[in-house]
Amino acid sequence: MNSQDRRIRECLEIHRGEPLDRKPVQETPWAGRPAIARYMTTSIVNFALRVFINGEEEYYDVANTNLYENARYYREHKNVRDDRDSYYWQLGEQIRILYHYGRFGDRKSGLLRDETELEMVHMMAEYLYDNCRMDFFEYEVSRTWKIHESENHHLQRANAYRMQAMMVQKYPEYGDMMCGDGHRLSEHLKASTRFLKEWICERGRKSLLVECASPLYSKQCLKEAYHLYDITEDMELRSLAGQLLDLYFATVAQEHLNGCRGGGQARVYPWCYRSGFTAFHVGHYCALGIGRPAPLDENDYTPLDSDYRCPELIRRMAQDPEMRGTYEIFSRPAGLADAQNHYPDYSAEKGYGGIVRYSYCTPHFIMGTLHFHRRPNHDWLAISSQNRVQGINFGSDRDARIVPVPRPNPKPERDRVSMGTAYNHWFSAQKEGCLITMPMPEEYTVHGGEPMSIWVSSPGELADHLEEKGGWIFTHTVGAYVAIYAAGEYEIDPDCMERNSFDQLQPMGSGAQIRCKTGDAAVVIEAADREMYPTYAAFVDAVLANHKPKVEAEVLSYRSLQGHEFIFGLGKDDGATIDGADPAAEIRESYKSPFLNGIWGEPTVELRYAGETITWDFSVKEE
Repeated sequence: MNSQDRRIRECLEIHRGEPLDRKPVQETPWAGRPAIARYMTTSIVNFALRVFINGEEEYYDVANTNLYENARYYREHKNVRDDRDSYYWQLGEQIRILYHYGRFGDRKSGLLRDETELEMVHMMAEYLYDNCRMDFFEYEVSRTWKIHESENHHLQRANAYRMQAMMVQKYPEYGDMMCGDGHRLSEHLKASTRFLKEWICERGRKSLLVECASPLYSKQCLKEAYHLYDITEDMELRSLAGQLLDLYFATVAQEHLNGCRGGGQARVYPWCYRSGFTAFHVGHYCALGIGRPAPLDENDYTPLDSDYRCPELIRRMAQDPEMRGTYEIFSRPAGLADAQNHYPDYSAEKGYGGIVRYSYCTPHFIMGTLHFHRRPNHDWLAISSQNRVQGINFGSDRDARIVPVPRPNPKPERDRVSMGTAYNHWFSAQKEGCLITMPMPEEYTVHGGEPMSIWVSSPGELADHLEEKGGWIFTHTVGAYVAIYAAGEYEIDPDCMERNSFDQLQPMGSGAQIRCKTGDAAVVIEAADREMYPTYAAFVDAVLANHKPKVEAEVLSYRSLQGHEFIFGLGKDDGATIDGADPAAEIRESYKSPFLNGIWGEPTVELRYAGETITWDFSVKEE
């Protein structure tokens, strides 16, 4: 048993022997939407997959009964089935159960009772008849960048169609049935398989996901990659899905400390960015051996059931930040919308997506941001501009971080569901350990326009060490030193409280917050690895001896500790330069670092580490 197999077995043992804790169907918080059955389905499917994998025979009847009731629920509540937040979130795991334990099972056929199996198949056939449409798989014009609702929703739905078509046509009760759009299952299977191959190749060639590095939504896309790898009879699709997983884990391996990925990210809610939270902790732990095992949640049994194994070279890179050293990472994810940007169908700009993602990595901290130009929110795909996050995570503690992000606008007229969400709400420039940032003009944002706030965590003792000296705020943690300059007035709040989505006042978490008092105030953050200065006091002296940021005629100018000249415009449509160059200017690379490299739009991506090389080819070869 190799190390990844051992970690998978360790996670599978976490809940062994536990009875089913079936969750109820929930009322929706959104007006006009049906109930949410996703959490009920998650509890049932996680339980069933666990007991079948582990051979917990005493629970086989309970698993069958609840799988039957789950399928019956969706057959009787088609409005819930067809809503975006219930049915297909756990569909892949249900197909895994059929694939392994149904009458055609490849592991132990017959663990599913006939009535349970057929109820699940009836559910899937009805869903396909009512929902599957051939135009959903168009790729020749869109190049897969026409996105329905969000990137993870579109992928989940496309693969749900493919997997169900593959399974349902095995049953004589349905065979090659006709769907409601006049096309047969075999046609849908062929079209969806080709679409998904193109989808994988486009993401591989072009810096992966629009929902870039999201600690929440990356998981929903990646669990589909596992399904594409395991549940298919098309070997090219399986190979491409494996490459996509390899590449994703390589990007994490070069940009994490303590299992927490650093760098600029999108779709990160406030309750996420204040800690080292990642929804995909099980995938990271099993594939890379980073982070830690924890109670298993939605979709976590997918990587545990999968045959995919991450290359050992990537795991070694992930586990040795000292060996990786100090370096920069660049990529250029999609983000800008073209003229067809109308919810629920977005269309991404297929050329330059408007973003240069930048990270500066040392063995003790990672600082990163997203470089882009000031432009109104309607220029962006909402899944790119929503809850963007930047800042620093530290190796001293999993939850040690400093995050400069304006708080979402809490005006009373905002509906309670959106109070934790803001779009396109900051602008920044970074080079190595220096970051300058400020809020976007309110008219360019949605739920934005608030002054900058800097979250400073108690983990790593960062909040405990805050001290004001010479116009700067200093702090330190094991291995790293930080200085923060807030232009204009600010306050330090050590007892952070906020109103949640239900208008209740509650603690923000374990840390302090530096709050600027005006929306036009910029923030400068300097971070240094301990190797750069003999002592913390020497770092403080170097900052104080350096010239302070200078503001004149709506321009902030500053020379960083590492000698880079920042010219940071403060006006509504101003940009920024670093050493005379625009940090948001289009780059030719899709991936650029000492380890991972590829040219944007070209199929070959290469990983080099410790004298070894892995090369991936993201091109479709079979017709």
